[in-house]
Amino acid sequence: MIGAQLEVQRSPLIGMSYDPKSDVLQVLLGEVSHLVHGPRELYVDEELLGAVSVEVVDAEGIRQILTLREPMMLPSATLRG
Repeated sequence: MIGAQLEVQRSPLIGMSYDPKSDVLQVLLGEVSHLVHGPRELYVDEELLGAVSVEVVDAEGIRQILTLREPMMLPSATLRG
């Protein structure tokens, strides 16, 4: 298929996990599990209220974008000294 393909719409983001052994990023959306094989880049688009989208680029250069309806608050980064 060529171009943007919609896989899931209006489904809650349950979580994301990465398995370094198999080099797979798993995204859980409601009852759907989406796998990204060989993720190489991950970008988070953040606005004042939190994250609004996540983009993952896989080993083949294919971009997969997760757009959030409501901003997701991310934990604040802390420096350890």
